Amino acid sequence: MTDWPFLPERIRTRLQGLPPTHLVAFAATVCERLLPNYTAWSARESWGDPSVLRRVLDQVWAALGGATLETAEIQQLIEQVAAVGPDSEDFADCSAAIDAVAAIATCLEAVLGHTLERAADVGSSAGETIDAAFQGHPDAMNARLAAELRQQAAEIGLLREAPEVSPAILALLRQGATLGGGALLSMSRGPSIEPGAPRDQ
Repeated sequence: MTDWPFLPERIRTRLQGLPPTHLVAFAATVCERLLPNYTAWSARESWGDPSVLRRVLDQVWAALGGATLETAEIQQLIEQVAAVGPDSEDFADCSAAIDAVAAIATCLEAVLGHTLERAADVGSSAGETIDAAFQGHPDAMNARLAAELRQQAAEIGLLREAPEVSPAILALLRQGATLGGGALLSMSRGPSIEPGAPRDQ
């Protein structure tokens, strides 16, 4: 792809007009695709703690469902996420893990403010993950980028049609994130949320 579709400003344009809660839901959904990349890296290197990222992301979902998440608590969670992030100087192949950590921290920042920009940054990080993972394999890279772009478009479309982020919408987003897109590097399935698919709001 010569016309890079994952520039943050392009994703901001796609997300424009969505309420803050919807934007955080989008960011959390992308993070769900990125988290398994960290888990796989952590198992390979015997370093890190995926359970920290899983717990933090679950708290974001809980907040989207109505649970209280105070500013001080969010700041503590950001610190906890940063603490399990690898250093590229210590590990030769950790870019996907770094992207996952950064995306989850940015998702937390989206709860605090500048939500459109932060959500777009998370969406952009999915493209960066694919770009780094498939250098030298342009066909595979383009296929993964296209799948991730379709998945994000479907998720944005779902959120745009939803007047509120209901439990049913959250469940559908979480399910789709684990099955579709191209940023989850261990899988190659296409998007699981298709335009026009039945949706329970």
